[in-house]
Amino acid sequence: MSIQEKLTALMARPGQDPVGKDDVAWWLKFGGRALGTVGGFAAMFLGVFVVISFSPLNIVGGLLQIVAGFIVLCCEAPCCCMFVDNVQRLADFVDSRPYWNRAAAYVVLALVPFFLSFFTLSAFFGCGLIFGTGILYGMMALGKKYFYDGLDNFQDEEFQYYSFMKSTEESSH
Repeated sequence: MSIQEKLTALMARPGQDPVGKDDVAWWLKFGGRALGTVGGFAAMFLGVFVVISFSPLNIVGGLLQIVAGFIVLCCEAPCCCMFVDNVQRLADFVDSRPYWNRAAAYVVLALVPFFLSFFTLSAFFGCGLIFGTGILYGMMALGKKYFYDGLDNFQDEEFQYYSFMKSTEESSH
């Protein structure tokens, strides 16, 4: 059994199909889930520091940051929130949705508290990790084909440019 199979078996949810249905790299899936878990914890922890202020908008932004961190944590790592009823149903619902839905939700969840709390450093790091998770899920929504096609086209254009430059050098000599 390879390391990838061991990680997949370890991170699989109960009742989850062991064969992936999409063409997303396994490290990107686990990276998104890990960043979401770490980002959820960080957003909740740093949200407490945002709440401790005299500005009402900072207090509201900090509370929203804590709630956003908790929502992301419930979606990405429901095992951390077993004490809350129906977390597994929420996680299953979120997992059944396309990646772009999750990406859009995480980006919106991250931006609202950030703009409400006057760009504080705690909000920047806490919401930034949630925003990064949304970006990773956006990359998953685009899929492998998008990146490889762009890379192939770039290499073809670069090859054509160097071929043209080389042919003009040879013709000038």
